[in-house]
Amino acid sequence: MGVAPLVERLRRDPLARCMRLDKTILAALEAVLGIHALGEDAALRRIPALAMLAASPATLGETADAVGAWLEAQVPGLRTETVDCEGRVGSGASPVAPLPGPGLGLTHPKMDAEALAAHLRALPIPMYTRIQDDRVVVDLRTLLGETLP
Repeated sequence: MGVAPLVERLRRDPLARCMRLDKTILAALEAVLGIHALGEDAALRRIPALAMLAASPATLGETADAVGAWLEAQVPGLRTETVDCEGRVGSGASPVAPLPGPGLGLTHPKMDAEALAAHLRALPIPMYTRIQDDRVVVDLRTLLGETLP
């Protein structure tokens, strides 16, 4: 089969519509590339995902202290500790590139991990977490600075 028949077959496939670049996607791409053209500092300030990826362990440690204190005030009896955490880029889209850094381990004497995670999602500022080794873990890279208490 030559190239032309293959291209025509792909063009007729209904999934091809999902892969087309429309005006909205092109506009978003133009905006992001424009921010990148301003330099690294501008990109880190204006693109939250980049700021999260670039956060230093020291910054994440400060975040752990602040968020831990806030959570302890919200949930009486909650125990928090800084733990080693290994995040992934894009919810696992890049599984070979771990992002090590401090996380926040949470336990409660009267709630198992499932119940505690559900309780945290119901807070005034919902906390979406994961459960690891029978405790709730907050990956601090997933928190936006302006949304923190």
